[in-house]
Amino acid sequence: MSRRASQACAGRRAPAPASLPPKAAGPPLRPWVIALLLAAGTLAVYAPALWCDFVGYDDTVYVTDNWHVLRGLSWGQVDWAFANLSAGFWHPLTWLSHMLDVQLYGLHPWGHHLTNVLLHAANTVLLFLLLHRMTGYAGRSAVVAAVFALHPLHVESVAWVAERKDVLSAFFGFVSLWFYVGYAQRKEAPREPVLLRYSLSLLFFACSLASKTTLVTLPLLMLVLDYWPLDRTTAGWRRLAGEKAPFLALSLAAGLLTIHAEKSIGAVAAKGGIPLLMRASNALVTCVRYLRQMLWPFDLAIFYPYPKALPLWLVAGAALLLMAVSVWAITGARRRPYLLVGWLWFLLILLPVSGLIQVGSHSGADRYTYVPLAGVFVMIVWGCAEVLARSRWPRVLARATVAALLLACAARTEDQLRHWRNAETLFSHALAVTQDNYLAYNNVGYYLMHKYGRLDDAIECFRRAIALYPQEVEALGNLGYACAQKGQAAEAITWYQAALQANPAHAATHNNLGNVLSGLGKLDDAIREYQLALKYEPEYAEAHNNLGIAYAQQGRFDNAVLEFRAAIRFKAAYAIAHNGLANVFTLRGQYAEAVPEYEEALRLDPAYAEAQNGLGYALAGAGRADEAIGHYEEALRLSPGYVVAHYNLGCALARLGRREEAIAQLNEALRLQPDYKDASQKLQELGAPAAR
Repeated sequence: MSRRASQACAGRRAPAPASLPPKAAGPPLRPWVIALLLAAGTLAVYAPALWCDFVGYDDTVYVTDNWHVLRGLSWGQVDWAFANLSAGFWHPLTWLSHMLDVQLYGLHPWGHHLTNVLLHAANTVLLFLLLHRMTGYAGRSAVVAAVFALHPLHVESVAWVAERKDVLSAFFGFVSLWFYVGYAQRKEAPREPVLLRYSLSLLFFACSLASKTTLVTLPLLMLVLDYWPLDRTTAGWRRLAGEKAPFLALSLAAGLLTIHAEKSIGAVAAKGGIPLLMRASNALVTCVRYLRQMLWPFDLAIFYPYPKALPLWLVAGAALLLMAVSVWAITGARRRPYLLVGWLWFLLILLPVSGLIQVGSHSGADRYTYVPLAGVFVMIVWGCAEVLARSRWPRVLARATVAALLLACAARTEDQLRHWRNAETLFSHALAVTQDNYLAYNNVGYYLMHKYGRLDDAIECFRRAIALYPQEVEALGNLGYACAQKGQAAEAITWYQAALQANPAHAATHNNLGNVLSGLGKLDDAIREYQLALKYEPEYAEAHNNLGIAYAQQGRFDNAVLEFRAAIRFKAAYAIAHNGLANVFTLRGQYAEAVPEYEEALRLDPAYAEAQNGLGYALAGAGRADEAIGHYEEALRLSPGYVVAHYNLGCALARLGRREEAIAQLNEALRLQPDYKDASQKLQELGAPAAR
């Protein structure tokens, strides 16, 4: 006989569970004082995040290389945010939050990190207020919220700018639950409009889904909370489920849209992906790993490679452990409902990111525990509080133990934050604490190559990544790029072709292959590669720029102008494209049009020697040789061995009648490049022999 049926036969309303006390008495401001302390503690512990850099991995997609985001907030970008699926998610509010950060802070990383930290502090306060409102326990709710704030597993969601979607989605999710609890407890606040609270809960749930679809199972958690601590089961499960129908409809729509978005970028394998049995096995093992990391939060990494195989004993052990906890929670639900509710909180919120649907190549991620672990914290805190209430353990000692555990969490969190300083520290740490981490090898190599120019060390990293995962497109492409930088064009082409065999639609590889072919003088082949890059990524500014250069080299100036303008449109502050466009105007003799483009390039990059030289040439062509001289001299200050600038400066000086100075510049050009025929010819015109 069900619990509800036995109560109905008794002819009375079921009492609240024994663990739910009356509302805590005390000073009205006390919960808000606790909330302020929680916020202050969270901000203090996460302050080092403000000194972290962008880490490259996904930050480029969400902020640093996204021209929509870099333009800040505007109505046009709002339209894009709601229509775009390019990152594998439909999360317009996340895009808008990044745009707002750019509007406020530009590309200073501290500002973007600050927003994440503030959202995490807000989530901590909301979790405390939510639990306190539902249960009446201020102390227990505060401990759960404090562990949520300080646990090292949550560093990834907070310290990673690209994971704004995590903390933002959780923020709106907690607000949604707040209004839902107000709706469910409507008898305690009869003056508040019930429909308004329900509507606000639904609205903020939609906002949560529009930030990230992780909380699609939140309506199911609402049903669980109806059991405890809201104690609404006497209303009937059918009615309670009916209340959640609009929420579930939103969840279904968001879930289908996310699957479509992930498939559109190739993150979800349609065929030939990881078999269902392997995915289920990994989900079981990873779920237990999260629980282990909760208790022993060490060796945390940004990326955990998918295992090639899982031992049967490990999968069976994980399944038995999860089953045992589930049976324990279910059988103890009558006396300790918080056990079942906390466990279901963990499992239900974790389900969408459990890996049953294959997304990406990681086995799990710390960020996936951000909201789910709050349920386990409830189980532990409420359980320990009940044990302490029945024991003779001194309260002072119990509080000291809690304080010591929180300090330990804070210390581990600060230590974990050190690894997020930049891409090198982050991925080097991942290599130290994981095995066969091909992605970490690739990203360390990328950082060494672009930050320090250490090509040989980078190549070794890329080769290790490829040895672990031969189909790793990024590593194959990066190895090709490194070889190209060393002047090994043939080897670079080989690696680029291998990358395209693994993923024919990889736009960056097509673009880089085009650069190598262009350098070999194979302009038609290069143009074809640039066009393929733009086929797969139409807003790829670098490919537009490179295609413009190739067209200009072929004398197809009209096509070149279109490509340079497209590059400028798709990438804010693109000095190279402005310079390329100005070069085309100069080649066509349109000096008046060239000058403002060179000036814009120099405004964006004052140390751009080529633009200084180009501006001088355009001014000289427009009959302003006296103004041109200053720009040639600045180009030579920036790049002393700039042969063309020496030649152009010599020509300008000759035009102004400054013969000796002109001869000196032309001779310097010949010294740097002895076969420079134009310089030799100009010296002959001036009646001066070339210096020996």
